[in-house]
Amino acid sequence: MVVILPETLDGLLAMQGNVVTHAQAVARGKSRHEIATLARKRHWQALHRGVYYAMPGPVPREALLWGALCRVGHGAVLSHETAAEVWKLTDRQSEVIHVSIPRQAGSPPAAAGVRVHHSARLPRAEFPAAILEGLPPVTRAAETVLDLANTSATAQEAVAWAIKACQREAATPDIIAMFMSEPGHRRLRWRDDLRAALAEIRFGMAG
Repeated sequence: MVVILPETLDGLLAMQGNVVTHAQAVARGKSRHEIATLARKRHWQALHRGVYYAMPGPVPREALLWGALCRVGHGAVLSHETAAEVWKLTDRQSEVIHVSIPRQAGSPPAAAGVRVHHSARLPRAEFPAAILEGLPPVTRAAETVLDLANTSATAQEAVAWAIKACQREAATPDIIAMFMSEPGHRRLRWRDDLRAALAEIRFGMAG
């Protein structure tokens, strides 16, 4: 999804969890010398090459997530275990930050602690209201479930993601089933197990 970025540095920082790229800061009036001085004095902290947390002190999780997105670029969105964290499908923070970019986006820059996935489902898989709801760019909850199902070692693990999404009201069985039927998920792992589990969840909700 194309997001119109704020024209002011303060507005951009408010949107991006106080994270800014060097290019974004220069475009909004900061000189290269000012940026270097802020970084040297630790008023701005480098998260990745050319990406800064524009505050002193401990770096919060939100800033780390935005830092990964800003470093990777290419329309990156949080995905897989990190998207599950955003949607509260898990209470654990992922050890590495997972992001996805469109398959045709090419090779993104390297970012320490970040795993990049190429997805044929983007931009369709992106949650369109993320910024409006105060979230970083992220895959839809239902798409997150299907991404995690594809990487699950067992059917039980894949089904557990669907159950959590429905229990925590991040998605519904019907929405997950709808996305399962779309192009890009034709080779979905554990499809039959997921379909059966969704039917059971739907029946339980109706009861």
